[in-house]
Amino acid sequence: MPMGPIRVAVRIRPLNTKEASGKPELVVVGDRITSVVTLNEPMLTDLPTPRPLAFQFDSVFSSFGCPDRFGRVAGGQLEVYEVIGRPLVLNAFKGYNSCLFAYGQTGSGKTYTMMGGDTNSLDGDDSGVMPRLCRELFETLARVEAEGHSRWRVLVGYVEVYNERVSDLLAKRRRGAKEDVFVDVREHPTRGVFIEGQQLPEVSTVREVLDLVEVGNGIRHTAATKMNERSSRSHAIFMFLLHEERSMQTATGLNM
Repeated sequence: MPMGPIRVAVRIRPLNTKEASGKPELVVVGDRITSVVTLNEPMLTDLPTPRPLAFQFDSVFSSFGCPDRFGRVAGGQLEVYEVIGRPLVLNAFKGYNSCLFAYGQTGSGKTYTMMGGDTNSLDGDDSGVMPRLCRELFETLARVEAEGHSRWRVLVGYVEVYNERVSDLLAKRRRGAKEDVFVDVREHPTRGVFIEGQQLPEVSTVREVLDLVEVGNGIRHTAATKMNERSSRSHAIFMFLLHEERSMQTATGLNM
């Protein structure tokens, strides 16, 4: 399948505790070679003649498979990052804006994919897209700056979309977390879409970024559901803004 400006990747999670305790039947099969997902349960469709359905995507990651000699399973955290995360870093240093959108129902593995099993862990096999991306971002920045042609600044922002309103999670950190700090989304003819009045602290290490993520996550509106006791009722957007300072100043963005 040819690459386009929008790429769609599907990740099939492993069985959860409740599913594994019964006698589960695998009804969704993902092929990482052909990037095809097959739905084998005809009762899940409303076709006149039920039959397996196949869907093709840009990438498919399945958690079902045999580990290699190092104990790694295809479709693990590292492979997911290399396919969907690393290109965002490379594009940012080329001056392109990028966005990574994680979509799925409660309990489908969005938080695990993006953050990993332990949000305080900066490395390890369990590390998610965000810490891996931060690590590669600052490593790349150090190499580029070592060439002596430019200096880079990294600014970050963290907002929440809840009940059709946007609040600045990092502004709430500064003013106290009792009240929402609402901000407005604007569009500028040259800047494009931006958030007016948003707090954009400058960061220089992976730990600084993850600390801000942790603060924002603690402020977000959450509620327990039957599927996931930490399920969130809101949408969160974490932004990186890269400023290159040389003879001509440029800026690129990366949203997650």
